[in-house]
Amino acid sequence: MAKTYTPTRPKEAGDFALEEDFNKPVSGWMQEFNGQLDGQQLPAETIANTKIIKGANMDTAFDTKPDGSRQIGKGQRNATQSYWYVTSAISAFTWDRNSAGAASLGPPAVTYSNYTNQWLVGIWPLYNDIDDGVFMRIPTEEGMLTGGATVDVEFGSAEITGGGLTATYGSSWRYQVYVFVDGICVATTGLQPAMKRRSHTLPFAVPVPTKDAVEIDIRISAICDGAGVTNPFADTSTEDAQLNITNTQIWARNVYR
Repeated sequence: MAKTYTPTRPKEAGDFALEEDFNKPVSGWMQEFNGQLDGQQLPAETIANTKIIKGANMDTAFDTKPDGSRQIGKGQRNATQSYWYVTSAISAFTWDRNSAGAASLGPPAVTYSNYTNQWLVGIWPLYNDIDDGVFMRIPTEEGMLTGGATVDVEFGSAEITGGGLTATYGSSWRYQVYVFVDGICVATTGLQPAMKRRSHTLPFAVPVPTKDAVEIDIRISAICDGAGVTNPFADTSTEDAQLNITNTQIWARNVYR
């Protein structure tokens, strides 16, 4: 324990020590108890603030698929906060609106279509069909987790004429995009009508504890409110609905308490 030398100073009215002088010996060993070390406990050749580079960080790999099979995101952990980012990576991008049957944007990462008896049931996690940009599992420290998710969607309606009849396809279907943190919905777009291409950005902010793994993912659902459909998630052969998802990404920032 460090020795504390206590100076004694007389008061003006007589030879009495000041009250602060009585606190000096006690505060000396109490400071060590609270972690303030001096030369006796902290050797000269050891870690000191002069040996820590300002702005030092640690790049961290993290899971971007629930089964842990992919780790393509970028993470950075600092002294007071951390940053995390994952995005989809498409090898080609085409724009061919004039070709019959071609997507306005493409190629999509996934297509949902009731024309091929494939449509969304309930609130569907996109990591079931898309490898990158829709899921991250990150460590957190107690504080706030803020971030955002971006989803590029192409979902249109069209009039098709044949046999003397004209029908509008896709107009009665609605879709909705969600962001979930540890299984809890923290952001949503609300129901979206058919309207060609759009990019959704969903910001979120939630308190988080110190935890080894917090999961963030994007989900989607769809509903048909057309005439004659009694089950909201039922397939309907009278109206085609095709939803393309191209790019997706999630970013998050954990600010420690």
